[in-house]
Amino acid sequence: MPNLTNLKDLATILTFLIGLPGMIWGIYMLIRFRRKNIRKERSELAELEKEMNYLFAFQSYIEELDRPLGYNEEEYTPLAGSLIEQEAVGLRYLFRPAAADDQIGLTPRDIVPTSETKHVSSIYKFLMKSKRPVVLLGEPGSGKSVTLRYLALEISRRQIAAKPVCPVIPIYLQLGAFDQIDNQTKPLSILEFIKYQLQTIVPGGSNILGSLETILRERRAVILLDSMDEMPALDFTLRVQKLKEFLLEFGNTNKVLVACRKREYTGELPHTELIIEPFDKNKIREYLQRNWKLYNKYFLNPEERDTSYDKYMKISDKENPLFQFATNPFFLKLLTRFFFVERGRLPESQSDIFKSYIDEKIKRESQRRKPPKEDQSKLLLIWAALSYGMIDGNFGSYIHRSKLMNIPSISQDYTNEEVNDAISIATSCGIIRQEADSSMRFEHHRILEYLAAYYWEQNKANVKVQSNHLKNPWWRETLILRMGITNSPNELIEKIIAAIEIENFRSLKSNKKYEVNMKRLEDLVAFEVVMLCAQQRWGELREEVKSMVFSISERIAQNGTVLEQVRLVRSIAGLPIEFSHSLLKTMAASSSDWLISELFRSINTEDYISIEFSEILEAFISSTNSTEIFERFHSVHKLSLLPLCIKTQQKHVRKQFLKSIGMFFLFWLVIGLLYFLNWRYEITSPSN
Repeated sequence: MPNLTNLKDLATILTFLIGLPGMIWGIYMLIRFRRKNIRKERSELAELEKEMNYLFAFQSYIEELDRPLGYNEEEYTPLAGSLIEQEAVGLRYLFRPAAADDQIGLTPRDIVPTSETKHVSSIYKFLMKSKRPVVLLGEPGSGKSVTLRYLALEISRRQIAAKPVCPVIPIYLQLGAFDQIDNQTKPLSILEFIKYQLQTIVPGGSNILGSLETILRERRAVILLDSMDEMPALDFTLRVQKLKEFLLEFGNTNKVLVACRKREYTGELPHTELIIEPFDKNKIREYLQRNWKLYNKYFLNPEERDTSYDKYMKISDKENPLFQFATNPFFLKLLTRFFFVERGRLPESQSDIFKSYIDEKIKRESQRRKPPKEDQSKLLLIWAALSYGMIDGNFGSYIHRSKLMNIPSISQDYTNEEVNDAISIATSCGIIRQEADSSMRFEHHRILEYLAAYYWEQNKANVKVQSNHLKNPWWRETLILRMGITNSPNELIEKIIAAIEIENFRSLKSNKKYEVNMKRLEDLVAFEVVMLCAQQRWGELREEVKSMVFSISERIAQNGTVLEQVRLVRSIAGLPIEFSHSLLKTMAASSSDWLISELFRSINTEDYISIEFSEILEAFISSTNSTEIFERFHSVHKLSLLPLCIKTQQKHVRKQFLKSIGMFFLFWLVIGLLYFLNWRYEITSPSN
């Protein structure tokens, strides 16, 4: 019988060993609690007071940034997105099942995998809870900046209301202003840039300037870095490297969020990516209802409210010509503003929306100033010349006021006095924001691009579309906006196509293999610009212009790599299926599940009953081995495709599909029969 004393000793030892980690953890948490929540020293209390002063000033600063565009917090409609976790970002080339040819020429932005993404219904709530660095990606005007500022505002308000002894400190910065260099003409570190901004730009920033590194060490900072794509182009790569170094040092101990345009992001940062999704029908409707509740009584009389509500809400219908425009939150903001300012009238073009917005700003400023109204057309031309010059000179989104007359588009046509007057009016009415260090930026990057497009359109005889315009992301966005305001869309499409080195696409001949190098990818991006421009004004394009577009598309569809074909499919999404069906039919025979998934995702559900869709479906089914039919359906993004095959009105497609299903079941029936016969043979064998 075991000794009872020994058992007691053993139990005591085990209890001590089990309890020891808990005791250590309790002591650690007690020390941490004291360090975080007890600040008895006079110097610490003084730092707390400074931090609270900063939070009050910071809150006013963020509210001021939102004021020019007329953002009202009650308008805010939570954005949804697709999350790619950090682990998946590192494996983005590996986790998607695909043939080896799929990988040729890939860059990270080419793949948004379906299997490794998670849907995020509220980006704001996700970012509030996130502990690790996140790269927030989206199209121009998708709500990146608004989301970061909304986040900054909520954090500062919560800290002010809670009055903790160790508050969380939000810092919001525009990376477009990150143009500082050291004595060796190399970019400063991000930490030095933050210090510079706190000292010269951010109100109240001097309160935390001396304790910034302590705040970072104590893991109390929330760093919100907006507009990574707006950093100066000349040394962009070096500045990205500085950003990487900062994230490596502080990103795992503090919340760091970086916002960038999706099309300009090439995966430089190995961190979690959150891609903002465009507004869908429900989000558009929610936003419209919020705005109607806020503004209808202020702008519209009772009769106008009765007659215009239905027209206003129909913007959320997919069949409405303005629906695609409204899927972009920034454009939707301008669209609703136009509707109320114009007392229930909807715009006829993009140009109407931007022009109305700027005219309203000038009108209000003229009324406020009392003296005779300035020449509005001249003001617009000077602002447009400035915008064009900023892009042409690779200044980034910020420019110092002292450099204005160095811009050729400004100095050639206007005097120093005219320019200063125009800039003073722009800063007064909110079109331009001037910082304390005399650096300036337009209130929204989209406004800068629109004005540059306006200048280009006004001077199209002197400024030709060149191949270097198609290689620069800022010029590409400007060209896309120019397409929306031009009076001659056919001529502009022809000029863009002429600027592409078509020889690269003419080399796509049958049975000819080629490598996808950087030059080919640049031409592919240029062709995507053509498609984006064409979609805006498709109904106005002449047949010969459409034929030019189709000719290039056909070569890619027939002989391009999987990468090129995927990007072609994405580009033609939204075009009439009568135009695209022969291209899609050709690519539907591909063995790449990635391409097939993108292909069916690009087709509108309204087209499922069309003859063209049935032909595309038939090409897909015919090219698929009967034994693989279910596996391929499972791989395709549109899982609803299976019942559609059965319901389709085209008898020959249904017949082909049912034949494939029959062959599939016959194959497995034969396999099962062979296994059964083999089993019976083993049972009846004499050796058994």
